[in-house]
Amino acid sequence: MTKLYLDSSAIVKRYVQEKGTDSANLVYSKCDAKEHSAVFSMWNVGEVLGAIDHYRQRGLLTQQQYEVAMRNLAGESLRLISMEALEIIPVNSAAITETWRLVEKYHIYQADALQIVTCGRSKADLLVTADKMLAETAMKEDIHSVNVENFDAVKSKFS
Repeated sequence: MTKLYLDSSAIVKRYVQEKGTDSANLVYSKCDAKEHSAVFSMWNVGEVLGAIDHYRQRGLLTQQQYEVAMRNLAGESLRLISMEALEIIPVNSAAITETWRLVEKYHIYQADALQIVTCGRSKADLLVTADKMLAETAMKEDIHSVNVENFDAVKSKFS
């Protein structure tokens, strides 16, 4: 079973219809079938909440769509955790401290560095992201990645 680290951009695409949603749906369906497992950090949860709220604030989601997205995020996460198909990694000071090396080495945001650190700590096999810079940096740290916005690439990882 492949362990997939879902970054914030990949998670959002599950709950907000946009480019990459088909790939996110495929990833989640594979986890739901227990063919693969997913992992992300508690930090990602906060980023996803903020991103979905941002869509609502910009008028790209109605209040009702926002509420449905939030319920679905919470409900699906809890269900996958109970099935042991999702793990949410806590963020601690040691993980934050590890990010500093990546921030200085690659000149990236600490949030991106934290995703690389938690992906590595989780021993995930693949980082699923829509962030090209994050994917490139992860590769430099020997973390394989796939762009959630490229359905064919995602699909090929599961064939």
